[in-house]
Amino acid sequence: MLAAAILLNALATACYIGAGLGPGPRDGLMTGLARRGHSIRLVRTAIEASALTAGIALGRSQSRCTPRALVT
Repeated sequence: MLAAAILLNALATACYIGAGLGPGPRDGLMTGLARRGHSIRLVRTAIEASALTAGIALGRSQSRCTPRALVT
């Protein structure tokens, strides 16, 4: 099942990149801030933490794995 999920994710990524739609809003913000000299790791972590915080503030429950994504 894990292998199927990885292959499906690879296929979806290839379709997205192949369509030439550019980066999404969070990726665009990350690359824009990185071009200004900020660390990609710190920028990405801040963006993911703010998305998690916004989700919690809006009343969305989180799984126990969500905060782990911030430290990997």
